Amino acid sequence: MYPIPTILQPVSTLLHTLTQPIHPSLFPVACLPIIHACRISIAYRTLNKQAGGTTSAVANLAGFLLMAWGGSMVSHVLLGLPIPQLLSFGPMIVYGTSHFCLPDIARLPSMKTLDCMFPLVDALIRTTSIAAGVEACRHHPSSAAIRDSLSIQLFIGAIVSSAGTIAAQSLCIWEPVWRLNRPTFLQHGTLLAATDVWAGALVAAIYGALTASHPDYPRLIRSLYPLAATHNPILSSIDAKAAAASVLTLIYSWRVYRVHYSNKMVSKIHQDNEKSKSKKE
Repeated sequence: MYPIPTILQPVSTLLHTLTQPIHPSLFPVACLPIIHACRISIAYRTLNKQAGGTTSAVANLAGFLLMAWGGSMVSHVLLGLPIPQLLSFGPMIVYGTSHFCLPDIARLPSMKTLDCMFPLVDALIRTTSIAAGVEACRHHPSSAAIRDSLSIQLFIGAIVSSAGTIAAQSLCIWEPVWRLNRPTFLQHGTLLAATDVWAGALVAAIYGALTASHPDYPRLIRSLYPLAATHNPILSSIDAKAAAASVLTLIYSWRVYRVHYSNKMVSKIHQDNEKSKSKKE
């Protein structure tokens, strides 16, 4: 394996720190799931407040957990594997406690504020889950077809990245009464609306190529760079996650600009043009 490039060392160090237990015996829980739980909790509360209603405690918890665990649960069901969050009480305690013990904030941050503040954190969390999905395919205990398939790794990467959001949008879980709805990426059908889908597959490909999760990756690299002597794998798992998360951070930053700034700038220019036309008339 190669050493990680200098530019990615801070990301790798941050990811390594966030995945270590806070205390090995007193509090053997990593910071990353707690940050994830708080991030999803604030987003869920913001959407619920915007919908203008309150739900029961059970519906509240179910909606929150669906947003937080949806991608992992759906991917493991498709692979025929046990859902990791249900194998022990630990994840339920960590996420449920974080959600209900997080103090109510009088002025909840908008989705724009959340998206602008957490692109790197969101990327680290999402990349960790996608990498786990790739490894689940790579070391599937009972199916050689899954272990030997490259396409399933990319498909699971897309599912892990997007299934939670798609399920939440399909059920409108933040509204007082859940209802069936068409998710955003099917309504608009644009590259921007489907960011979670294709970005998940891209991150799975980057992580897989750097860790040689499938024999086709080294062959592809050798065909592209026949004179380059490459190690196999190229990077360690943690460093490959850092590299993939860095790319995903750029993608999320692009989405923030397009969703929260670019469209508003375009609409503002359009409004100014309309005002100037009305004045001339």
